[in-house]
Amino acid sequence: MIKLLSLYGGIGADAKAAKRRGVKVKTIDYVEWAANRVKAYNAMNPFRYETQDVRTWDLKPDILVHGSPCQDNSAANQNDEEGRSELLLETIRIIKEMGEWRPKFVIWENAMDYGLPQTRERVFCISILGNEVFDFSKLKKRPLRPMSEFRQLESEIEDIEKYVVKIPSMLNSLEDLATAEEIESNKSKFRYVKTIVDVCNTITERPDRCPAAGVFKMEDGRYRYPTEREWWRLMDFDDDDFDLMLDVFPVKPNNRSATLYALAGNSIAVCVLEAIFEVILSGDYATSFTTDDAGQLQLIC
Repeated sequence: MIKLLSLYGGIGADAKAAKRRGVKVKTIDYVEWAANRVKAYNAMNPFRYETQDVRTWDLKPDILVHGSPCQDNSAANQNDEEGRSELLLETIRIIKEMGEWRPKFVIWENAMDYGLPQTRERVFCISILGNEVFDFSKLKKRPLRPMSEFRQLESEIEDIEKYVVKIPSMLNSLEDLATAEEIESNKSKFRYVKTIVDVCNTITERPDRCPAAGVFKMEDGRYRYPTEREWWRLMDFDDDDFDLMLDVFPVKPNNRSATLYALAGNSIAVCVLEAIFEVILSGDYATSFTTDDAGQLQLIC
């Protein structure tokens, strides 16, 4: 049994990935401050966690997974120890204060090629106890899945009018209405809204931002935003997961759900964590797991 700690755990992409791999994992704790994310996590897992502050936490995990908001660690905002991404420093502090205990693996994600049809480039930092270096080339990349697996038929969408793009600035920015020369010449001045065909842009908290993940062209020639269900599919969650969310966060008539969009947009894509777990829990890292008398995870090398 592998003990997993999820810091700033969001809606639980790590637990979802472990389940898919068939790994016997016990989530010894889950730390998340946003109440809606905790509700979503509890709905998909047999737990009833409460919101909690990472600064008061102390347990002994084998694998620690954490992510933090990308803004303060991005090229656009190079803050070292301030703002939301100070959560990274909290993780380092927690590990230092574990005493003799150390997680065998620490996985950090900060906002391709794993089959999802979206442009979602992210940074992953994987630390291994000891002197080993994680070999990212061992990650199995997957062929791009067709957008038809993710897109709903228009006949399946209830109240489709609420998804139709009506914001003038977005309609005027449609990529379909611009020539290739205009798009190229205005790259730094003007943002075009992508029409989704094979691949969408990055899934974020909202579908109506510009630039956005993109919009679908409807059969009648109009354009619509991706639905909340499509948003979750594009982050590699199952429809069963989304259906559970509808019970927890009912969608009001004639309204899109900002909550459901944000929950998925702030998550880690499940398939990427699944690929990472496949490597670190396989023979590539000699992971015949045993536990010593103190409960510390050991690897047979």
